[in-house]
Amino acid sequence: MKIKYYHIEDFPQDKIRILLDKEFKKEFWKVLKSVIGSDEKIAKIVKYPRSVITKMRLGKNSRGTTYFMPLWMVIKFSKILVKKGYKQFSLRNIEKHIIAYKTNSVSSVITNPNLPLPEDERLIRIFTHLVGDGCGGGIYENSKKQKYYESPHYTNINKELANEFIEDLKVFGNVPYNKKEKWNCFKIILPWSIKYILEHIYKVKISASKGRFPKRFFNLPKKLIYQIIKAFCDDEGTIQDNGITVSSFNKKQLEDLRRLMILAGFDEKFITKVKLASKNCYILKFYGPNFILFGKEIKLTHPEKQAILEFQINRHLNHAIPQPKEKRIAKILELLKEPLTSIQIAQKLGISQTYTEVYLRELIRKGLVIKFRVRGKNKIAYISRLNYSSRTAAMP
Repeated sequence: MKIKYYHIEDFPQDKIRILLDKEFKKEFWKVLKSVIGSDEKIAKIVKYPRSVITKMRLGKNSRGTTYFMPLWMVIKFSKILVKKGYKQFSLRNIEKHIIAYKTNSVSSVITNPNLPLPEDERLIRIFTHLVGDGCGGGIYENSKKQKYYESPHYTNINKELANEFIEDLKVFGNVPYNKKEKWNCFKIILPWSIKYILEHIYKVKISASKGRFPKRFFNLPKKLIYQIIKAFCDDEGTIQDNGITVSSFNKKQLEDLRRLMILAGFDEKFITKVKLASKNCYILKFYGPNFILFGKEIKLTHPEKQAILEFQINRHLNHAIPQPKEKRIAKILELLKEPLTSIQIAQKLGISQTYTEVYLRELIRKGLVIKFRVRGKNKIAYISRLNYSSRTAAMP
């Protein structure tokens, strides 16, 4: 698979500022002054105050902090120098000497940048997570019409997914991030430069509620499209007896995902149309041979979802000899000395979750089993009435 690379000139020139290594920067300004002349003449070319150009050349501002150069200015100076025969200052060579970059504002700095930026599975997963279960940052309005500010971030309740996202950030270089944990949810706050770069190279806005997958994604190799599907299912997928249901408030985004599945070789006959499942929530489901293909080609990072996926696919491929209903119900009551979810019971019995829930409803009607919501988690669990206590709801 041939990887596409994004060079520094592909980044948003009006948003990004760069820092060159000390020796290269010194030579760059020395040659620039010899070609153009004084700081004042250089300032006129880029319509900047002379004092700012001097600070930029010296590398320090009035507060004594490091001065980053606007990317558009570096590109402009590079063209002037290359035209005069100084090919050592071509953009390709300048790129090799960039030791850090940031946005125009006082923001986090990405050091030891990975340039050019590779469009590999890490970059694809980062973008998908941000449009599926993240936030592009900016000013928003809540239901009470109150405005509030958010930085770009990704949220998930699963530790493994949060850690994979952090590891994937290395595709950009050494990325500073802020990882917060609140109410059993991880929030990873990102530098604004990542948002600006992704939106610029893919020509779309990052938004879970309104964002679309970029046109570029529909021309990616199959291996990378699998990563889009994986990341979305890790965030928004529910593993069921015979397939996976994916949900989103963004109907168009799910329709994009359906198109990507078909491009990746999924059989269209076994992917439902996107439909409204509840107020403002849309779903699509893929099943049958697509479910088996997914299990063969994609491994989820979410450990619980992956365990359920492996169980369900193995159940489909290796049909067990069915046991009598009475024996299954007796086994369920034995298992429910401890609180379990329906899928955990199904895994222990080796049967479908659907049948398991049928048996559980019967046991609830008979007053033998209690159904409850797990405290602090979005899970429904069951326990035998004899073993229920108020502490049960704190099930790990």
